[in-house]
Amino acid sequence: MAAAAAAAGTGSSSSSSASAVAAAAGARDDASGVVLVHPMVIMNITDHLTRVRQQTSATTQRVFGVLYGKQSGLSVEVTTSFELKYAEREGGGIEISKSYLEKNIQLTKEVFQDHELVGWYATGPGPIAADMLTHRDILAHSDNPVLLKLDSDIAEDQRDLPIAVFESIFAEAADGSRTLVFSPLTYKIQAGEAETVTLEAVANTRPDVENDSVLTHTYAKTAEAMRRLSERVAVLQRFLREVHSGKITPDRHLLRLVSDVVARIPTADSSDFRGALLSDVSDTLLTTLVAAMAKGAAGLSQVLGRLEDGKDAAALSRSRAYGAHAFAGEYGDYDMGMDMGTDA
Repeated sequence: MAAAAAAAGTGSSSSSSASAVAAAAGARDDASGVVLVHPMVIMNITDHLTRVRQQTSATTQRVFGVLYGKQSGLSVEVTTSFELKYAEREGGGIEISKSYLEKNIQLTKEVFQDHELVGWYATGPGPIAADMLTHRDILAHSDNPVLLKLDSDIAEDQRDLPIAVFESIFAEAADGSRTLVFSPLTYKIQAGEAETVTLEAVANTRPDVENDSVLTHTYAKTAEAMRRLSERVAVLQRFLREVHSGKITPDRHLLRLVSDVVARIPTADSSDFRGALLSDVSDTLLTTLVAAMAKGAAGLSQVLGRLEDGKDAAALSRSRAYGAHAFAGEYGDYDMGMDMGTDA
């Protein structure tokens, strides 16, 4: 166990980190409580991964984010999640934007006053050595954060959810030193009534056509129903015209059934119908406008972020160029390598 703990602390390899996790699990008697994970958190993570893969056309892309919820004693309830802004580290792992994370925590506390940062999430197989570097960054904002890993590489015969939850504990090495390692936790899916209804609605409104939106699919079903209704009303109109012209002998019972059917169809020329229709059209257009504005704001935020990164890079390049110019002006054609060789 000591060797595994040391390997996880130094971040030598993913297999060493896995050994450290197993060793830590054996060294403790499951003292921690159960982590309650809400289904919306899992949906947010999978949506994040799907969008990134579609934007980058990569199947091995990993995504990262933070988890918010409530913590009481040893029990943790994860209720929502948000994506992280980060940069890839050269040696693996990510470097979190501290300003972005602090702003995210502040805004979340304003909306969910009883919530706090309880951990972070990442996609991919069980914790690797590079994850400990990110976990140490999260420790600066949470006393005991959890790590939720979602493995997107799912086997066809797999029946369990591909997620796992970990906490960080100190494992004692052979030399007496203590190393921070990951230890698995027990988790349960906690769904409220509202979440259950939402999940059922999402599961039952999947589009039949690939790359088609749910909204388009719903409107297509409504249009098809209206088309069928129009065809049946046309049949009734033709029947009544032929009865009125004397081509068909009137059947009182059949005419009463037709009257009942016509009475159930709302009158399209009534003021109530026009008001309800205009209200639905206005709500739909407003929803579409808000969605377009949100999409535009997100695109503008990405463009501004890239411009800021470009300005920082340009400023750094100018600073280096100025430093090289100043050095050349100060020392002329001074050759450091030749001078060092002469001194030697």
